[in-house]
Amino acid sequence: AMMGCDVECVCYSEYLSSRDCNAFREMFDDFEVESYIHYDTIDGTCERIIDEEGNLRDLTEDLVWGRLDKEPTPKISKPKRRMKVLLVDEVDVFFKEDFYGETYNPVSHLQHQSIEKAMLFIWN
Repeated sequence: AMMGCDVECVCYSEYLSSRDCNAFREMFDDFEVESYIHYDTIDGTCERIIDEEGNLRDLTEDLVWGRLDKEPTPKISKPKRRMKVLLVDEVDVFFKEDFYGETYNPVSHLQHQSIEKAMLFIWN
């Protein structure tokens, strides 16, 4: 973080992630980097990154149901993004049989007769 990067510290355990964040908080404050260091679970980190531009599930539903603004949103100049660094705590757990190869699946459940008909058409 002191080199200009956002740091994502991920752990399989919410408890361990929170504990570690609290243990280092004072040091992060002293170096004035607390806003650039994020502790979370792998799912929480994925969710935050996916939703940086807006809630993906809500945006998907708005698109499908025609609720998005018809006029394009004017481009607002965004601050330059910082490079991201991923640190994996308890990395051995990520390589165990019950964790390794699992996927994170952000989905939006859309239920409507027209969607069902479209899916049947596509699969047939």
